[in-house]
Amino acid sequence: YLCTLTLLHDRPFSSYRPSIIAASSLLLANRLLNPSMTNHWFDQHVQITSYQQSELNECTLALADLHAKTFEQDKTT
Repeated sequence: YLCTLTLLHDRPFSSYRPSIIAASSLLLANRLLNPSMTNHWFDQHVQITSYQQSELNECTLALADLHAKTFEQDKTT
């Protein structure tokens, strides 16, 4: 779902590599599903994706913003 949102909104996601969008989606999903956890990105994630969390922060923030706007819009319709 999160990756699909990025396809519907060209900006700013057209400037990110697809692998960064995928990894950021995984990070955001972990945050949304486990809000009480303090760490959402583990060494295993780095091994699988080759991205450190700091490399994903910008894209993840943009994705979180888009998700929040879409979620609020869906609740009102």
